[in-house]
Amino acid sequence: MLLSILLTALPGALSLHPNNGVSLSVRAPTSIGCYPTYNTGSTYPTQSLATLVNPKDATKNYVIQKDAYGIWNSKSLCDATITQSCFPNTVASVTSPVVGSQAVGSSNVNYVWNGSVWVSAGACIVYAKPPSVLNYLAGVAPDNTFLSKPCLTCAWNTLTNPTKATDLVQMPDNSLIVLGLDKTLYTCATLTVWDTCKNVPNSGAALSIDLLGDGTTLIGVGTDNQLYTRAGLSGAWVLVSGSGTVVDVTVLANGALLGTAPDGTLYKKTTLSSTWTLVPNSCCVIRTAQSPEGSILGVGPDNAVYQKVTLDSPWVILPNSKTVISAVPTSIQQYWTPSVIGVGTDNKLFAKGKDSISGPWVPIPGVTAIDLFYWVNNGIIVVTPSNSLLNCPTFSATGSNACTVIPTTGAVIGLKSVTKLGDISTLVGVGSDNRLYTRNGLISDAWTLVPNSGYVVDITFLEGGILLGTGVDGKLLTKQSLTAPWVTVANSCCVYHTVQFYDGSILGVGTDNAIYQRKTVSDPWVLLPNTQTVTSVAWAYLK
Repeated sequence: MLLSILLTALPGALSLHPNNGVSLSVRAPTSIGCYPTYNTGSTYPTQSLATLVNPKDATKNYVIQKDAYGIWNSKSLCDATITQSCFPNTVASVTSPVVGSQAVGSSNVNYVWNGSVWVSAGACIVYAKPPSVLNYLAGVAPDNTFLSKPCLTCAWNTLTNPTKATDLVQMPDNSLIVLGLDKTLYTCATLTVWDTCKNVPNSGAALSIDLLGDGTTLIGVGTDNQLYTRAGLSGAWVLVSGSGTVVDVTVLANGALLGTAPDGTLYKKTTLSSTWTLVPNSCCVIRTAQSPEGSILGVGPDNAVYQKVTLDSPWVILPNSKTVISAVPTSIQQYWTPSVIGVGTDNKLFAKGKDSISGPWVPIPGVTAIDLFYWVNNGIIVVTPSNSLLNCPTFSATGSNACTVIPTTGAVIGLKSVTKLGDISTLVGVGSDNRLYTRNGLISDAWTLVPNSGYVVDITFLEGGILLGTGVDGKLLTKQSLTAPWVTVANSCCVYHTVQFYDGSILGVGTDNAIYQRKTVSDPWVLLPNTQTVTSVAWAYLK
């Protein structure tokens, strides 16, 4: 299956691992050095670090770390052309080393314990904290519905896309090609409830699919257990002569093909035209995929997912990985879609995906609100009709939302609107007196009045640090900070609730209870069709 990753942003401040007082030189390049290359014959205790080498690009190797389950997880990209990274622990801090223990000495040298002494593994540098890799998996359940998990050892989550599938592969643009129950291909923008997968005409009949290294040509296993290639979605399946007999095929990062035989053993071929060669000790799986860092994932006959760090490594079961018939590494974009959330006149919530804003509202059961805003990590803060605050750490269009009350005492009675400031930890709200109040996020239970902050009925924090208020007359106001004066925005009438959408545009609820949009604060309002009838608007990433 196709390799795909998503990197998080690099923090601005250096984050150095502990060195127990030892002075180590520090470097903050655009990438980090690798650790010693993973060796199948070596012993690796829990939390060991190693590097899997990218056969195509030495600057895009993967740092992997072994967890308590024996599973190796991708941690970051690394560059093998620069000095290796120092191990997190120092020799002095490892008081009871075991074979394979890793540590750094006082002179920027990595060491590995061989059972008797520390053996040098080479010079190293302490780098800034690297971008992390998210190990998302998409799975297909035995009932052919979609599942996802945000890490290799996490539990599976049910997805709501209605398409039934047996296999899937992610394309370079993050969309998916799905193999349906009818053995034909479907294209899916995402696996969320908002997207309907579309059938590809004349695309059957296949048992397994993947993508060749050119990012365009599909490869599949036909119902005769032979390999076929297809020049993109519009092409036709072409038989690869003498390519059987397999039930599944995976394209590896180095361009080789990994085939699963009917008896569950693996075979490998370097090119389409070469012969299959047996991979020793590879039994027994029904499907395989390759993770971004190069490890092999396989679905066993027990419908659990297993990992081989390399083809020579043994299979190790992933905890919480049952029950699936296929599992493929994917990017996070497949599971969350920027969505508009509307608060109805009855305080019930409704939502639309970003690509279906002109379509019908989809009810979100379980939560009522007068206002809400996107918090962090796909969570939502809700202002309830009784003026209490709810923290919903995860938020789904299906309504399976576990929200808890945020303790609050005094200060603001009749809370109208809430948002977060740029530091994320500070909440700012509009009280019943139309003035601003702040509180220390979810920790403090007291609201503090912001002097000279009236008079507004709604508040939104914009990118760049500007506060956007809605005056009692429906006009927009801006202030550069909490203590700065309000400045009226020309030609901005008339709305009474606003939010900044994921793309930076401004959404506002008009006096007709419809949603309007302006690309920037100074642009004119444009009506979004079929967006009535709401009293407040927000956005979030929804499943």
